[in-house]
Amino acid sequence: MKIFIATIGTRGDVQPYIALGRALMEFGHDITICTCAHFEPFVREYGLGYAYVNNDFIAAIVTGFWFLNQADDWNPSRSLTEFLSRGETPVYFGFGSIFGRDPKRVTQIMLAGKPSIICPFFGDQPFWGRHVERLRVGPSPIPQKKLTVESLCHAIDTVMNDSTMRENAAVLGRSLRKENGTSNAVAFITQWSLFTSYQYTASSSLSNHRR
Repeated sequence: MKIFIATIGTRGDVQPYIALGRALMEFGHDITICTCAHFEPFVREYGLGYAYVNNDFIAAIVTGFWFLNQADDWNPSRSLTEFLSRGETPVYFGFGSIFGRDPKRVTQIMLAGKPSIICPFFGDQPFWGRHVERLRVGPSPIPQKKLTVESLCHAIDTVMNDSTMRENAAVLGRSLRKENGTSNAVAFITQWSLFTSYQYTASSSLSNHRR
C-alpha cells in the first residue's frame, strides 16, 4: 500500500513519522513523507520517499501565541477579594485548558509568569510537562498515576522557594505578553499567498508561451 505522511514542524515533529515509516516499510508498504525541504536528507537517509514543502513553513511555527483579546468585564466577588488579600499568596489548583470552564482565565494565569506544576495523564500533556521543566519554569512533571501527597508537597515547596525558577517564570510571562502571534501569522499567510500567486502566474505564462 502507498502511504503519504504529511508533517510540518521541527525535528521532533518529523522524527516520529520517520520511525513509523520505517516500521511500515518492513511490512512492504511504500512510504512518502511530505515535510519541509530542510529535512529531506534526514528522510531519505532512512530509505523513505520524500515530497517537497517550502522551508518557509518552519518560520510559520515561531509566530507566537494567538491570543483572543476580549473585553474583560469580570470582577471577583467580595469574598474572593477578601480571601486573596489575607495571608500568603495562594497556590492555584486547576484542570488546565482541556477541562477548565474558562480557558481565558487559564491563559491569564500563564501570562502572569508564575511557576507551574504539571501532572500529565494523557495527550500532549507529558510533552508540555517536560517543556516546562526544560525551561526551568516548573519542577519535573508528576504523572497522575505516580502522584502522592509527598511528591505534590515537594513540588509545591520547590515552586514556592526556588527563586531562580520564579524569576525564570516571570521572564517567560513578560516575553509572552509581548508576543503578537496573530499579526505574525497574518504576515506569513499574506507573504505565502503572494508567493503562490506569483508561481501560478509564472507557470500559466510559460504554458501559454509554449503553445
